[in-house]
Amino acid sequence: MTGDLVLLEQMDIPSGATLDRMKGDMVAFLASQRGEQCAYLKRVGSPIQGSSLRIFKNVGTFGDSLAVCCFGGDSSTADHLEMQSMWRVHGVIRKS
Repeated sequence: MTGDLVLLEQMDIPSGATLDRMKGDMVAFLASQRGEQCAYLKRVGSPIQGSSLRIFKNVGTFGDSLAVCCFGGDSSTADHLEMQSMWRVHGVIRKS
């Protein structure tokens, strides 16, 4: 709703172990692919075995899950999304 406030905690991009503990938590993040940046609101999912990618799941009923590299790399030539910044979502204050 217009005027609602979202409570966010800016954080360093977490390690795999920290992301494992955050599984199911809602996060906002900025990711880039081939020089283009996009912002997302997703839930932390599982790592993809044998890669540096992690699944970030849909929050609502619309949208897709994404595979995102959280551990750096050259995002200007990457064929996948590269995490740039992350915020943990702690809650929403609804305007009545």
